[in-house]
Amino acid sequence: MERLRGGFRGRSRGAYTARDPDAVGHHRRRDHGLHSSRLEEFAVPKNPAIAYRRIGELKIREKTGTIMLAFRTVEGKFDTMPSAEDRLYEGDTLIVLGSRGQITRLEQLMRGEKIMEEE
Repeated sequence: MERLRGGFRGRSRGAYTARDPDAVGHHRRRDHGLHSSRLEEFAVPKNPAIAYRRIGELKIREKTGTIMLAFRTVEGKFDTMPSAEDRLYEGDTLIVLGSRGQITRLEQLMRGEKIMEEE
């Protein structure tokens, strides 16, 4: 599993609202602590537990708490509204929002490891 360096380039609305306390408002307290969330990019590994599967099958949000904002295909197509029916392929890039613990759980999922519970 490859975690991409440099993070998300450019300024997306998602990145702005996650850092702006006024924009997040009351959701910050209820929605997994968005005040400490960050954008991360992950390359989909050659792991059969992830690659070639539908996003809905993976249950990324349910298992890790991260929010998948978008993904970029190997061919360069950028999808900012991923659906449960979209398939992920080896080398695609996930753009996710989550806390440090949520990102750690996503890393575990991407490696095919058992996901550790929050402390």
